[in-house]
Amino acid sequence: MRIQISVTSWFKRFTDGIAEMEIEVSDGAAAVEAVLKTGIPLKEIGFVTVNDMKVDMDHLLHEGDRLRAYPTIIGG
Repeated sequence: MRIQISVTSWFKRFTDGIAEMEIEVSDGAAAVEAVLKTGIPLKEIGFVTVNDMKVDMDHLLHEGDRLRAYPTIIGG
């Protein structure tokens, strides 16, 4: 099944500068599986949303979902 993924600018270093992409995942894939498929390391992921709602990383995806990944909080 195909889903849309968008990432913040923080993650573009892992995605060759790409902020939005469509990827193929297996039926029953969890949100974390889809994000990891983009090359973003698990330790960098703070939370994800699916269709604009915050969800757990083990949330099961459906055809056409829009997933967005956010980094852990960083500061200086």
